[in-house]
Amino acid sequence: MSEVAALRVRVSNAPATGPPRPKSGRARPARARTGYLRASTVRRLDAWRAAAGIDAADAPLFPALDRWGRIRDAGRAMQPRAVADVVRQRAAAIGLRATGHSLRVGAAVSMASRGASLVAMQQAGGWTAPDMPAHYGRQASARSGPVATLRAEDRWA
Repeated sequence: MSEVAALRVRVSNAPATGPPRPKSGRARPARARTGYLRASTVRRLDAWRAAAGIDAADAPLFPALDRWGRIRDAGRAMQPRAVADVVRQRAAAIGLRATGHSLRVGAAVSMASRGASLVAMQQAGGWTAPDMPAHYGRQASARSGPVATLRAEDRWA
């Protein structure tokens, strides 16, 4: 949630970049991590920015809100706790139970099930070591591993 809260608009009509710290909290060089987004995601973010009136070059992508959900201060970012609350509320509104962490784990599992390498998963999730994406993707990898490719009569029951 801290990475989402720290997202900034860098260039109009371009993906936003993340904070200078990875999920692990270890210090990084002064440059921010850059994420690449699908065109459909960029269109949604552009629509959000237009609706919210976010146009400053270094404005927070998700500004601080008041208790009624209105933008309180366009120059100040939401707190990570507030982002977590929004994720939970929006998920509950459609009948799901989700947290920021479950979204992160789900993304790793989805990447693994689609054949992403550990390096690609590390880059996408900002992990500095392969341990966590490997752990999250283990079940998905087992479904597509060598044993899973055996002929039907050779598979275990």
